[in-house]
Amino acid sequence: MITNICVLRSGGDFNPDHVHRLSSQVKNLVCLSDVKIEGIKTLSLWYDWAKWWAKIEICRPDIHGDVMFYDLDTLVINEPENVNVDTVLTDFGDDNVIGSGLMYLTQETRAKIWDAFIKDPQGNMAKHVKWPSGDQGFILPFVKDAQRWQDIMNVYSWKYHCKKGIPDDADIVCFHGKPRPWDVGL
Repeated sequence: MITNICVLRSGGDFNPDHVHRLSSQVKNLVCLSDVKIEGIKTLSLWYDWAKWWAKIEICRPDIHGDVMFYDLDTLVINEPENVNVDTVLTDFGDDNVIGSGLMYLTQETRAKIWDAFIKDPQGNMAKHVKWPSGDQGFILPFVKDAQRWQDIMNVYSWKYHCKKGIPDDADIVCFHGKPRPWDVGL
């Protein structure tokens, strides 16, 4: 079983409209959120972890099976198919780091991430403030040898690859920061 999933934590740059936008691109999308989202299967966030740290909740034990995670500022032209091993982005600016905006995580890997993080959430967040920082710095040791999206699909960065428009062969475009897709009419 695979769950297509995203996370919306209120109070930041994102809102329920962005979940609906992604849902129009991804079948059967489930959202972890601290707000109810009309028309979308929504699971409540358990914790009030700031910023991207809410993303760790995709590894919670009540979510069964493998997950296909999408950041809300992702443009999905073609959904990934036939993926059954941990798959993450190679960070667009640093080949030695992962990007956590698009991840396929097996149940086994998610359990390892959750077990390690939940032992000391505050300590883990405090430890990952220097590059590679945040959730991707914490997740990196668990998926360091994972398959990379850029090796199996045409995954592009808006900032690095789309200055002259989205390439014709693009499957997914990651926006990782400003501008967001809706800022450029997508």
